[in-house]
Parts: sequence; C-alpha cells; structure tokens
Amino acid sequence: MKARFITTFAKQPRIALAYMLIAIFLILFITACSPAEVEPTPEALTESEADPEESIPAEPVYTIQWDDEIQITVTSKPSIFPSLAVSGNTVNMVWIDLRHGPQSQEVYYSQSADSGETWLASEIRISNDPASSIRSSLVVQDNLVNLFWRDNRDGNFELYTCQSSDGGNTWGSETRLTEDAGYTGCPFPTISENVVTVFFRDDRLNTFKIHQKRSLDGGATWGEDILLSEEGINAEFPYPAVVGETIHLVWRDNRDGNAEVYYKRSFDGGEKWNSDERLTNDPAESEHPKVAAWDNNIIVVWRDNRNGKYEIFHMISTDAGANFSEAKALVESDGDCFWPTPYYLGGLLHLIWAESSEGETFLNHFYSADDGNSWSEAARLDNCNLPFDAGVMSAHPIVVLGNYIHIAYNDNRSGENEIYYIRGKINTDNE
Repeated sequence: MKARFITTFAKQPRIALAYMLIAIFLILFITACSPAEVEPTPEALTESEADPEESIPAEPVYTIQWDDEIQITVTSKPSIFPSLAVSGNTVNMVWIDLRHGPQSQEVYYSQSADSGETWLASEIRISNDPASSIRSSLVVQDNLVNLFWRDNRDGNFELYTCQSSDGGNTWGSETRLTEDAGYTGCPFPTISENVVTVFFRDDRLNTFKIHQKRSLDGGATWGEDILLSEEGINAEFPYPAVVGETIHLVWRDNRDGNAEVYYKRSFDGGEKWNSDERLTNDPAESEHPKVAAWDNNIIVVWRDNRNGKYEIFHMISTDAGANFSEAKALVESDGDCFWPTPYYLGGLLHLIWAESSEGETFLNHFYSADDGNSWSEAARLDNCNLPFDAGVMSAHPIVVLGNYIHIAYNDNRSGENEIYYIRGKINTDNE
C-alpha cells in the first residue's frame, strides 16, 4: 500500500504539490493562532523583579569650601601679575616684584608641595638685571617648569625664558627668545607632550600682531617666530587652550576699528593654522578674551561694554570651534567687570572674574556642571581689595586639579600690592 501511494504521487506530481501546499498552510495557521510569550513591560515588573542597578543615578551635588587666603609676599613694595601652574601636589606661582626699586621689576617664584597648604619660606628670584622684567607666566609638565616674561635689558622689550627640570627647586640661565627691534610682550604659553608653544604680541611690523614660537624638546631649543594674525592691528593678549593636538587661540584685535575678539585653531599642535575668525561684532569694546576647551566643547569669555558698562560675555562651541553660539551676557553687574578666566576639569567649568561695584573691587567665582548651560550662584571671595588697574588677572590666575581650585591675585589692603593665594576644595555628594 505504501509503495502504491508513493507511486501514485510520483505519477501525479500536481496532486503531490497540492498536498504539500495544504500542509504548509496548516502549519502557518497553527503557528499564528498559538499564544506568543510576551515580555513583561518595565511597568509590569514588581519591585522585587526590577534591577536596582538600572535605575537612573542621582546627579552629583557640588559644594565648594574656601580656605582662608594666604599672603605670599610681604615686602611693602608692589607685587603684580601672579600666574599659576600645577603638577600633582605641587603648585607653582610666578609674579613680578618691585622690591628692588620701581625701575627694577624682577620675576619671582614660589611653590607649595602640599597642594597649597604651605609655601616656601623664601621666594626665589628668577631674573637678575637692572632693567624691567614684566608679564611673567609659566607652564609645567611633571618636573619640567618653563617660565616666560618680557624684558628690556637689551634696550627694547624682548621675550625671555628660564627653565627648571626638577620641579622648581633649581633654575637654569635666563635665555632671550626673540631677536627683533620690535616691542615684544604678553607671553602666554602652553605645553603638551613635551611641545612648548608660547604666544606673544610684537610690533615689528609697525603694529602689534600675534606671533608664536615652538619648542619640540620641552623648551631646550626653539624654532623661528611665526606670524599668526597677518591682518591684525593692535592685536594683543593671545590666550590658548589645548585639547590633545588641537590648540584654540583667542585674542583682542582692533583691525575693525574697535576692540573685537578673534579666534583661530590648529589641529596639529601649532604647525598649521586655520584662518582668523572674528567672534564679536558690536560697536562696543570687547576686551580681555580667554578660552577653555574640553572634548569638542569651547567657551570664550571676555568683557564687553555694549550695555553701557563692562560685563562678562561668552560664546560656546560644541563642535571644536566650527560654529559658535551667539554672544550672551554671562555676568551682569551694577559696576564694571574685568579679566574673566575660565578653567575646566572633571566635569566642572569654573569662571573667576574681578568686579568693581559700590566703591569696592573684589573677586568672584562660580561654576557650571553642564558644560556652561547653567551656572551656580556667584561666590564672592571675601577680603579681596583688588586694585582696578593692577592687571590682577594675568596669564593663569586659576588652576583646578583634583579636588582643589587654586587662585592667585594681588591685593592692596595693606596700602601696597601684595600677592595672595586662596584655595577652594570641591566636595561631591550624590543625593
């Protein structure tokens, strides 16, 4: 019988095909009608079934505890332009000191080996010449400290440098970096992977323009001066921020008839640069620009008097400088604000600035935990009596490392400008 059945199908293939199609249809019908297992939705999970690790973590809550300020200099002579650099637990500070007479401004250095808790009993004199040394700044990488300033011992102001390879304990000789009849000044350095770049202004072309010099061996040898702002007029105060090999640079420029903020960037550590980009566009004066950068984010801050008094304005870029937001007021004041300085580390964006209001001049700080979209309440750092024209915010007055905010400033509460230091500790609680 079985053989006959198979033979019949073999002789009549159309009948065989029909039976096969019927069988397939029945299988599909039965499968479609069977109840499928349904994964329970998150709402259907009981508390015992829910995974507590999948719950949304609480946003960190930050508080900052400020220590009492420490007076670094006690000379009864002016001390100005403090600048900071931090490596590990070592806080390095440099400033200009007039203790040797008003015509002999010298570069002095001090350090703290315990994150700002205590400081050297005696400051170290770096420059030693009857001429004026001014506008000092420094960068640090591990134990390598590179210090820069402008000096007129050669008859006109030139760029000088001095280096320490043991964390600031001993220093090498003073070295002249620029060789030109022009007036050179305002050095602002960076260091990354042993590449030291210093930006400065120079009027060798009959007006101030922004230049750079690079060292590929940690400051041992230097390349040629490179002109960066070819069209610049009275360009000054170049200020860089570095993320990997990308350098973001801002400066003040008068090529448009009034002070505006300009920007350019390099993706290869300063070897090649994009063209200059004007960021501000207002008849008012835009001054004291500075920049901070992290990941693909950039914030540019400056002071601006478009509203009749100097306030702090800012712009933000989230695509590494390809585009910037509109200029917006960040700090509005009844008085005047000046020398804003941003610094970013560990998820917090910090800003300090000086403010003159109601007969007082003081220092403020606030921070943002969301890349500059919102800000904390401003904290006034008490007992700061800052002279308005003392250039209190020089190269790097604020550095953040680990849980500490380090700030240096000069204060004339004693009747003369002295250097002070204040430290804030960042506390984080998940609530």
